Amino acid sequence: MLEWPCYQGAAYLFESYGATVRPVPVDEHGLDTARLPDGTISLAYVAPSHQYPLGSTLALERRIRLLEWAWEVGAYIVEDDYDSDFRYSGSPLTALAGLDACGAVIYLGTFSKSIGGKFTAGLYGVLPAELVEPAQIAKALLDNGQPWLEQAVLADFIANGSYANHLRRIRQLYRQQRDCLVAALTTISARCGSAGWKAACTLSGICRRSCLMRRRCKRWHCRPGSGFTRWTVALPQISINPATAKKPYYWAIHP
Repeated sequence: MLEWPCYQGAAYLFESYGATVRPVPVDEHGLDTARLPDGTISLAYVAPSHQYPLGSTLALERRIRLLEWAWEVGAYIVEDDYDSDFRYSGSPLTALAGLDACGAVIYLGTFSKSIGGKFTAGLYGVLPAELVEPAQIAKALLDNGQPWLEQAVLADFIANGSYANHLRRIRQLYRQQRDCLVAALTTISARCGSAGWKAACTLSGICRRSCLMRRRCKRWHCRPGSGFTRWTVALPQISINPATAKKPYYWAIHP
């Protein structure tokens, strides 16, 4: 089971292993848990902190319902928590893994957004007990593990409080940049959500033509909405990333 629309890298990966993908729609409150599928489901892939690409955050009551559903059907949930460090309003929401009482959640996190994409120790997972040993074996076969020195430096960076201070600084910076961008988007309907790097905007016909013109000028990076969904008509929305102030990165979605 996947969110719709979703991160297509995950969809391609699962289908490459012969999985049958069953999409579930997303709204402004995240995954629509009222439309979770019945029957035999082995795995659900979700991004509850900041859904990609629409940017919604999964509400607490839906998190609980999703976990109950997973326990009922016997499915694992892959929780991709890639953007949870950047929540700008409201109280922090507990991760699915923190609410899980039955060992159904495979939690995946990253330091790539907070420290840097080139940081080779940037990805990590918290797994149910029965999956730890198989994961260790698979990891060893793939790349023989991560460099120990970078992990030791990162552990010290976290333990002495420097990482928390770093997060506070960049969270404030990214919020200022996001708010500035949204304030400038006066001609279209922007939905930023309470977390993350991107703003999802509904486009009119003239805005879509503007996106195409800017794409030709290489000022915006555009791709069709079909790049995010393969099960229905593309969404007329634009996702804009204001995270880098000196060299803004724009990602437009158009029919």
